[in-house]
Amino acid sequence: MQNLDQHFLIDKELLNDIVRIVYIKPNEIILEIGPGPGNLTELLLKKAKKVIAIELDRIFERPLNSLKDKYKNLEIYFGNALDLINNFKFDKIISNIPYSITEPLFKRLFKLDFKKGVFTIGKNFYTKINDKENKWSFIVNSFYQIKSIKEISRNLFNPPPRTDSVLITLEPKEPNSFEKIIISLELQDDKKLKNALIKIFRDEFKLTNNLAKDKIFNLFMQGNILEKNVNYLSNKQFIFIVEKLKSLF
Repeated sequence: MQNLDQHFLIDKELLNDIVRIVYIKPNEIILEIGPGPGNLTELLLKKAKKVIAIELDRIFERPLNSLKDKYKNLEIYFGNALDLINNFKFDKIISNIPYSITEPLFKRLFKLDFKKGVFTIGKNFYTKINDKENKWSFIVNSFYQIKSIKEISRNLFNPPPRTDSVLITLEPKEPNSFEKIIISLELQDDKKLKNALIKIFRDEFKLTNNLAKDKIFNLFMQGNILEKNVNYLSNKQFIFIVEKLKSLF
């Protein structure tokens, strides 16, 4: 097996628990990222209308193709999920996310429409999304209702990862007014902060461009931060901005 930061669940009871938690309806399309040898995939195929599996490592081509011969509702794509995920429409998504792509994968999820996600994530990232001093906590909790299901020992994976994991579910939520601001900021992560804020004040507060610029100048006297790309804001900078915006409510 190549060193691709992939760790596959081998505990049959846990695999069945995941399928139960997903609660697949017969007409639903499931996206699975990182199926590996297909331990979970076959369980999904028995319940879903279609399973779309994205696998990076072609070492699993033979077992996955064997599943495809057995189940006509399986589509397999080999490649990087970060490059491919935008190509598909699906109802629910399942993944034991490789640690190295957790954050970039979540950034892609923010821009996709789906009903539910079931993920095993490293404990380090789980800590981030629950830490009120970390920007990931503000961002993920603005998009989704997060539920922790259980901690998973590293020994239930092959090969074992560096740390234990946490099984979580994500369900898109109806954001409140303040969360809409956070969402708008994150969805403009490729823009300079100044330009992202102008759009927020224009769309959410119905200000003209000139009034939006005046409001931004009055709130953020630190001119340098306004030229920074949203994606590269530190935790401290992001929380500073969030607190300033929160003062408007």
